[in-house]
This record gives sequence, structure tokens and C-alpha cells, in this order.
Amino acid sequence: MPPEYVARDVILSIGPIDPRPVDAAEEALVASRIRDEKIRHFRQRAGAARDRRWLHAELALQKAVLEELGGENEDQQRAIDDVKTRLIRTPPPDQEAEFEKLRAAAKGDALLEQAAKVEQTMRWLSLALYEKYYHETYDDDKRDPIAKKIGEVKEAICNDISEEQAAFVDSVVNHPAWDKLGSIPSHHFIYIGDREFLGRIPGESKLLLD
Repeated sequence: MPPEYVARDVILSIGPIDPRPVDAAEEALVASRIRDEKIRHFRQRAGAARDRRWLHAELALQKAVLEELGGENEDQQRAIDDVKTRLIRTPPPDQEAEFEKLRAAAKGDALLEQAAKVEQTMRWLSLALYEKYYHETYDDDKRDPIAKKIGEVKEAICNDISEEQAAFVDSVVNHPAWDKLGSIPSHHFIYIGDREFLGRIPGESKLLLD
């Protein structure tokens, strides 16, 4: 029998031995692997939301990815800005039709009156009216507060997520599986997975893999 097999059999005959404690670098690696899996899953579900035209859910999940990345990441911020742009520039059909009716009829301060009137109920229409007023007005004293209002309405549009989409996002970000993830070491490996499942791995099995 080759020497390496003899050594293996001797080690196996001794039986499982407690591994050394996991050090700080290994703990950080485990946390990084779990974070990477969350990011992968969040992005995959964001793509699913996009396929369903659930732009608010897609936006919320992309924001969740940014949070996992520590809150600062240029590429992820661009992904978020892209979803916001699509949200703002995707008008509900009824509001787009209403805007076409008002486009020629409303002028000047009448635009502002109409925009304020529907700001809480038809936000895209309100935004379109504010923007039309902004582009037709050359008085900076009037343009500056309207620019601020445009920003507020855009933010409201992006935050106006439906209960159904919010529930979808919650089921992804706060799935019970994330709280169950843990790790357990052997002599040469660190296993990552469901804590209950990891606890059922026989010591002999880990020793054999080592």
C-alpha cells in the first residue's frame, strides 16, 4: 500500500480531532463569501423584477446591493441611477395621455397650478408639467424653486413603491435563510451553509475530506 494511504488510514483510525480556532482573517473571508452570495442573489432578483417591469422593486434591490458593498461603489451607483432614469421616463399611459391634452392648453402659471393639483395623485404628470414650465421660463427667480420642486417630485416617483413590489423586495432582502447562514471549520476547510445542516455533518466525514 502506498505510504500516503497508510498515513491516511492511521489518521482516520485516531478519529476526529477538534480543529484550531478560526482566526480573524478567516472570519473576514467567511463574511465576504456570505456577502458576495447575498449580492449575487439580490442582483439576480433585481433582474427578475426588471423582467416583470417592476422598476421600483429593481431599484430597491439595487440599493440593497449598494448597502452590502458598503454604501460607496461607482458602478453600483450607475446601476441605481439607470433604474431611476427609467422610472422617471416611463409614464403611466393615462398620465401621458392627460399631459398631451394639457400640453397646448396650459401656459405659464396655469402649468404650475395643474402640476400642484395632481402632485400627490399623478406624480409623472405633475413632473411633466413642472418641467414644461421650467423649460418655457427664463426668469431665474422662478426657475430655481421649480428646479427644486422637480427634484422632489422625481424622488417621490422613485420612492412610490407598491405594496406588492415592497413585499417582493422584503422576501429577498430579509429572507430567513440569511439569518441561518453560518460556518464550521475542519482542519483544512471552512464549511459555509445552514447552521443546522452544518451541525449534522459527521466528524468522520470532515476528517475524511481533510
